[in-house]
Amino acid sequence: MSAWLVDTNLILRSADSDSVHHRDAFDCLHSMAKNGEMIFISSQTIYETWVVATRPILRGGLGWSVERARFVLDSAQKRFLHLPDPADMLTEWRRIVETYHITGYKAHDMRFVAYARLHRIPRILTFNTDDFKAVSSEITAVHPRDYLANPEAF
Repeated sequence: MSAWLVDTNLILRSADSDSVHHRDAFDCLHSMAKNGEMIFISSQTIYETWVVATRPILRGGLGWSVERARFVLDSAQKRFLHLPDPADMLTEWRRIVETYHITGYKAHDMRFVAYARLHRIPRILTFNTDDFKAVSSEITAVHPRDYLANPEAF
């Protein structure tokens, strides 16, 4: 049994049957739960899910109603573990972005890395593994298809 932090894109795609990644997201999260993995979501996952779910489609969101977004978040919070943001989150985030010279929008995802490091969660499940390459010594980013292909490897 391993500890995993789930990126926002897994929560959204597992709940969006119209997504081309729905099946991978849904199957992976189901398989992980069946395998007894400890699956965590962060406060950032919750915030980002709400933002993307309720943002209009023309602005890159899913255009969901408040009710649908609430249902998805309630389900995620019941299904996955959530620990509060540690008090030293900002300090850890700054250490990461400064150490690895992370700039621009990629600095946003480094909050996931800070959260995972402070809670001793060694892996993040994400469709965007490239976003975490620069910090591969801090966290292991795993694509859902890689987990599904060989869960024993993790």
